[in-house]
Amino acid sequence: MKALVALAIVSMASGQIALQGRRVVVPNNLNVINSGAYVAAQNYAPTPYEFAYSSDDVEGSHSAQQTGDGNGRVQGSYTIISADGRQRTVNYVADENGYRAEVTTNELGTESKNPADVIINSSAITGEQAAIQYGPQAPPTRQQVAVTRQIGQIDNRVALPSYGTFAGVNLVRG
Repeated sequence: MKALVALAIVSMASGQIALQGRRVVVPNNLNVINSGAYVAAQNYAPTPYEFAYSSDDVEGSHSAQQTGDGNGRVQGSYTIISADGRQRTVNYVADENGYRAEVTTNELGTESKNPADVIINSSAITGEQAAIQYGPQAPPTRQQVAVTRQIGQIDNRVALPSYGTFAGVNLVRG
């Protein structure tokens, strides 16, 4: 067996050595000679596009739409609405000037700010205003409940298994 494996390895290696330096002809109608060089994919003309979707379920809904002019400029928006009424809409533009987004939301704790070239328009009250309006968080309350357990006799008998088959053959003992 070892000799057979060694013979197979030697025959594969000798076949590889014999093919080095030879041109390989690709079997097709063009009769092209494969030089092993990478051929770049063809470039197609820019094509404008439009894309949109919408989805509703018990947890809320989300939707998006996007358009591109085919030259790398894209604009669109997406909206997320949760079942509890929180809503976030992001309108964005991505072009030669970079990515710019405008976020409109009613999520609690967000403020109207403009960090990192993003415009955030919030209709929700700020965290500071929420603390004043709703007050501090209530401390957790714990109630101690008396636990009663009945202690009875423990049944420690074990039922032994009864096998009616052996090695796939049904043997019934009477």
